[in-house]
Amino acid sequence: MLASPPVVESSSRLGLLRRSPSFGNLFFATAGSSFGTYLAAVALVLQIKELTESGEWIAALLIADFLPIVLIGFLLGPLIDRLSRRRLMIVADLARFGVFAALPFVDSATGLVALAAVTGVATGFFFPAANAAIPNLVPEEELANANSLTVTVDTLAMTVGPVAGALLFAAWGPSVPYAVNAVTFLLSAALVARIPDRKLRSEDPLTRGHWRDVADGVKLVLTAKPGQSLPFIRAKVWVDARDALIRQFEAVDANGISRKVRILAMSPNAAVDQSAFRFDVPAGVRVIER
Repeated sequence: MLASPPVVESSSRLGLLRRSPSFGNLFFATAGSSFGTYLAAVALVLQIKELTESGEWIAALLIADFLPIVLIGFLLGPLIDRLSRRRLMIVADLARFGVFAALPFVDSATGLVALAAVTGVATGFFFPAANAAIPNLVPEEELANANSLTVTVDTLAMTVGPVAGALLFAAWGPSVPYAVNAVTFLLSAALVARIPDRKLRSEDPLTRGHWRDVADGVKLVLTAKPGQSLPFIRAKVWVDARDALIRQFEAVDANGISRKVRILAMSPNAAVDQSAFRFDVPAGVRVIER
């Protein structure tokens, strides 16, 4: 029996979790913590609404929870690339576990906002490290599948997590959602710990200094134009010793961003059909010979 193309493609994506066990560990770690994060975010908002009946406190909670994620990604992204991603993710998971294990005992709006800020800081370090590690865990030809799986499960968590959080809050109050989220972070830390540190590290980190890297990134965002290309400062070419054909090309631009192209299939001196050299004059066009 033949499967339809969509089924084959889906099976191939899911099979990546088996083909690349380290990526599978990272995938389930981020999937569980994402689900728990969205679940608990709703519980936090509902609890602070019950305590204060104030839109300002809800706004403060959301700012404390999400602003550190934006700031850390913007200002400390280059630093994350130079640290041990494995250690960084485990510490972030354990910090978030501690926060949500303590939240059931907090009954003040100030305490909720303060702990939400701690969670935001930890999440700000975790997800950039996790996303940056994906290319190190899968072959280049599987990178699209890996990113597709990651985005899909995050979207699913964003959809299901808040609904589950609201239902749990309605049934048992905030303590159960917080406990569930704490468990997801503990499981995430355990899964990340199973990934060898060397697999999570960048093979060839490029840097001109932390703040110089940040400045370069800001400059690129502010000055780059659609379709604009940047000069490269270094290039590597891999040539096959058997047939002298180029198999891989890597270029590093002025901002230290590396782009790699791998040629998976090539047929040198392949016969070209004569029809490829024929030009049919479109209707209404006059050909002028000089």
